[in-house]
Amino acid sequence: MGVVTQARKTIGTTPTIIYDNTALGATGQVRLKIKNKAAAVAVFVGGSNVATTTGYEIIANDRETFELNPGDILYGIVAAATEVVHTLIQRY
Repeated sequence: MGVVTQARKTIGTTPTIIYDNTALGATGQVRLKIKNKAAAVAVFVGGSNVATTTGYEIIANDRETFELNPGDILYGIVAAATEVVHTLIQRY
């Protein structure tokens, strides 16, 4: 059974870390659920070089689930201003 935590992250117009699975000596896999709470703005996720033209798009008011291995870092970016994403993290 895993440990579940939650967080809210503000994503800006430069790549912003959503979840860092290298922190605190991470040794296990993480299931990361991301909810884009924006009414009309997409959030794009990917590696440290994520851009709005190349990232994986999470459309407004949608959610996605990602599996992160030890050492993985997931970044997000938006086209303008900032948006808050909600995350639910399960370590196992």
